[in-house]
Amino acid sequence: MRIGVIADTHGYLGDDVVRELNGCDLIVHAGDIGDALILDRLAEIAPVKAIRGNHEPESLEHLPRSLEFEEQGLRFMVLHGFISIPRDRAMELFGHFFENIKKKNIDVLIFGHTHIPYNRIEQDMLLFNPGYAGRSAEHREIGFLKIEDGRIEAEHLPLDSTE
Repeated sequence: MRIGVIADTHGYLGDDVVRELNGCDLIVHAGDIGDALILDRLAEIAPVKAIRGNHEPESLEHLPRSLEFEEQGLRFMVLHGFISIPRDRAMELFGHFFENIKKKNIDVLIFGHTHIPYNRIEQDMLLFNPGYAGRSAEHREIGFLKIEDGRIEAEHLPLDSTE
């Protein structure tokens, strides 16, 4: 199974993103979609699971702030980002948050918001941020998750900054 993962489109879905997502079995959008038409266009490619971010129009307020689902025996959680907190309490609060997610037996945590690609395994959980897929950024990226035989592989795909 191949899952396309995007975030932070902010109302823009480039032809390069559409082209790269073709052939995916599922697309996950981790928030800051920016325009409901983006979800319609993605749904023409593959089924879509999406959450709302912190910069959504009224037309997307019906989307959940977080989402949990299972694919191929793996449990996924999708969040947009984290509330801004004082730096001196960040690790303490994140530690509690992480412990609560672990109690849910989540295998993959997908998130957006930071615009920074992230791919790391922490305590047997894949933490994955696909990066920024919108317009006008020096670094645009999307991500892919491949599930085979109960194992998951994650990768980022850099996109042209000038489409």
